[in-house]
Amino acid sequence: MTFHLMQLCDLYNNDAIFDKFECCLSGYGLHFATGSYSNLLRIFSYGVGSEEGITMEASRNPNRKSHLQAAPKARRSSISNLTRGFSRQANENLSSGSNELSGNLSSRLLHLAWHPTTNFIACAAGNSLYMYYA
Repeated sequence: MTFHLMQLCDLYNNDAIFDKFECCLSGYGLHFATGSYSNLLRIFSYGVGSEEGITMEASRNPNRKSHLQAAPKARRSSISNLTRGFSRQANENLSSGSNELSGNLSSRLLHLAWHPTTNFIACAAGNSLYMYYA
């Protein structure tokens, strides 16, 4: 409980409590994505095994983040193709026991858009635009 109170204090002092992160849906509504602090993009699937989620960093050299939770192996979904081709190294800053709010509160991925018919996501972070295609 004390840890969360300290994080709340940091969020309040940085005016981060007013941040509004957009969410977007894939064209068929099977997947959704949202931005987060430290320019992180979080992608989830609807249905069985949907709690696994994928976290990636929006940058010139995105590293695939570790899965939010260990999930049983399922058939490869089209959303997993978004991370294909990226480096498979896990970020040392995102360990299994850490909280992503401890990251950089000044860099935020607030705006997202998912193409209505293809697996294409556009993400705006600061004055940069990042695009991911599966």
